[in-house]
Amino acid sequence: GKSVIYISNFISDYIIERGLATSQKKIDKIKETAEFELKKKFEHVKIMFIHETKSDPRLNHALNTGKLIYIPNLNENPDPSLEEDFNYYLENIYKNDISLSSRNRYIAEVLAPVTYNTVIPYGYVQVNSSQALSEGMSEVCRRMAIVIDQLLMKNGIFNPLETRFLVTDMSRSGMGFVFKEKKFIRYFAEKSRITYDIMLPTRKKAVIG
Repeated sequence: GKSVIYISNFISDYIIERGLATSQKKIDKIKETAEFELKKKFEHVKIMFIHETKSDPRLNHALNTGKLIYIPNLNENPDPSLEEDFNYYLENIYKNDISLSSRNRYIAEVLAPVTYNTVIPYGYVQVNSSQALSEGMSEVCRRMAIVIDQLLMKNGIFNPLETRFLVTDMSRSGMGFVFKEKKFIRYFAEKSRITYDIMLPTRKKAVIG
């Protein structure tokens, strides 16, 4: 007989945003915990998620690239390896953040995306300092972003779809799968990010995202 392949544990940025929007109390507690820890090391801490703001240059960066930005010292020319990030930060983030640029108080920043299962970005951790920041401090921030995602998952904020979808086509150009109910269409909006498990005929599982 023909081998059948399914996908399961399907989750998209739509499901993530909806999960966050309906769990504000739990989220506030997790934020509080993370902020408390970070404030032991950094003067200014901010944690934002996709449902809390729409026109935020830091969030746009996190969602579009999923990459950490490390600005060790605005008053010094950056290391060549950080130059691209440095210029992008000045032009797109610092310039648009009046509270930061008007005070001239903080000279360093780390911006770490918060990412579902390391696949779908949905928020960020921002820390600022009036002193130069070492690379070790950017690692502290990156790790906290991972911890936040783990805490949100542990608290059941995100619920992957329980439905299994039958895979009809699998090739280099993409993948096709079948769903019988119209309600699932909203999870497949253009440009939306998704992750899921593929259940192979051998009973092996592969995580795709």
